[in-house]
Amino acid sequence: MNPAVNPFDAKAKTWDSDPDKAVRAKTVADAIVKRVPMKPGFSAFEYGCGTGLVSFFLGPLLNRIVMADSSKGMLDVLREKIVNGNVTNMHPLSSISPAWKRRLKNSISSTRF
Repeated sequence: MNPAVNPFDAKAKTWDSDPDKAVRAKTVADAIVKRVPMKPGFSAFEYGCGTGLVSFFLGPLLNRIVMADSSKGMLDVLREKIVNGNVTNMHPLSSISPAWKRRLKNSISSTRF
């Protein structure tokens, strides 16, 4: 496998069509909400966000959610979903600068290895 090719790029377009992934994302989001008090103005960072399944469940509870993924394909699908849904509180990034790292206090990830 070419290390420059991210295997998730090819899976991105059909990722959300698997209902098991949506169920898993909702389960993760529900567990986060149960354990983390979402206060007004609360912001979060999701690393390994993929197409944003978890963040779309959490988004209505958050002031801002910064999202990052190493897959350009996943981020392309995510950006399309954000535009099509007229979502204003989700901010996808392809890399995290040191300035962003200092600002991020509440991080989540549902990535499985």
